[in-house]
Amino acid sequence: MQIQNQTALVTGASSGVGRRVAERLAERGANLAILGRDAARLEETAAAATAAGAKVVMLPGDIADEAYVRRAFAEAEAHLGPPEIVVNCAGISLPERMTVETIEPTRWDEMIATNVRGTYLTCHLAVGGMKARGRGAIVNIGSTAAHVAKPGVSAYAASKFAVRALTDALIEECLGTGVRVALVSAGPINSPIWDKRPAGAPEPMPRENMLQPDDMADAVLWLIERPDRVRCDEILLRPVGP
Repeated sequence: MQIQNQTALVTGASSGVGRRVAERLAERGANLAILGRDAARLEETAAAATAAGAKVVMLPGDIADEAYVRRAFAEAEAHLGPPEIVVNCAGISLPERMTVETIEPTRWDEMIATNVRGTYLTCHLAVGGMKARGRGAIVNIGSTAAHVAKPGVSAYAASKFAVRALTDALIEECLGTGVRVALVSAGPINSPIWDKRPAGAPEPMPRENMLQPDDMADAVLWLIERPDRVRCDEILLRPVGP
């Protein structure tokens, strides 16, 4: 699927992977609807995308809020046309490892709301129109935690297992419709998410050895642009090691 002149909706676009994906889509000629919680950082993404020649609609808000997501889709369509590309990068993680008995229900609910409900809402609102038009691409960002759940990450792993299952089902539902759906599951990524860890909490490896946002963007762009003869349900990315 071509990217140039298409409308792309990117969640989590205020920083990290989402920001870089949005910038790279703009460089490829897409127009952008960018969603994220941090309005100030979202403005930085919008400025970079505009400088690359894209038309940009900036839509700050909470991805777990159905009313907000519906407004975002309506505004994107009104200004840019219906989204033909959706990339779900919005997500949160735990500030540190928390066992099942120590993680509070409110934190568990927040994890599921952002990571799972947010991804569902954008897929729910996008896929019907894509099917009707006979084209479109949805790429969800997952995690290696959806393949191997380690101690202390129950909430995060559960949310990413759910995103993986949602994506797998949506892939099957879209076969033969012209809509391509895929997942990028990744190990540790050098992003601002690590800045939220408590002082002294260890990181899994030096940040320069982690996956970089451009590595993720490379995978996302390939999944969107891959030849029609190629089916790829998931790309699994891991850093080589410490």
